[in-house]
Amino acid sequence: MPGSIFLTIISLTSEIILPHELIWLISLLFLINGYFKIANYDESPEKIKKFSDLILKRYNLKKLNFTSTEQIVPYVDQMFYLLGKTYDKLQTFVPIQEYQIDYYKNRFLKYINPGFIKCVADENDELVAFAITMPSFSNALKKINGKVDFFGKLRLLHAKNFNHKGSLYLIGVRPDFQNKGVIAILFNELQKFYNKFGITAVSYTHLRAHETSLHL
Repeated sequence: MPGSIFLTIISLTSEIILPHELIWLISLLFLINGYFKIANYDESPEKIKKFSDLILKRYNLKKLNFTSTEQIVPYVDQMFYLLGKTYDKLQTFVPIQEYQIDYYKNRFLKYINPGFIKCVADENDELVAFAITMPSFSNALKKINGKVDFFGKLRLLHAKNFNHKGSLYLIGVRPDFQNKGVIAILFNELQKFYNKFGITAVSYTHLRAHETSLHL
């Protein structure tokens, strides 16, 4: 079903959330023209807000919110490892090689706003889950029509820093923490950041090809 990745959080919280709160949560994720509407975190039911803290305490986990690229670098290799473990059951999945990881780190990491990456780590500072999102560049790419000249770079830079739409690219969850509600922590932190940044809608089209392999 469309939106099953985002709505996974509902099945994870159904035992402790009342029906009217489930309705609110669904409204948070309404699909509008290919995008999910992001609700105001301050208006979220208290039980939903506390669910993230409950999972953190139950499994002795911690949230990782980044403010600089340098803070992300030590966790990049672990992200790619979790990516492989999350999707390796897919017949079409091809493991990412170390040289490719180095290339992605050096080529693209500097262009990602650190706040759009959210991670969860265990007591040993090893990653349990991560989510990589970005501002939506779809409109900017259409306007530059493949020409990354001076004006093209300006449009991309504007899309990076002034945007009300986002794109969810990758989610990874360590196998021993799948189906334990850890994804709720990521969504909780993303919602707060989106509200602060001004993101009001998010697309997850980049994940649709892989959604059947997710056990979040």
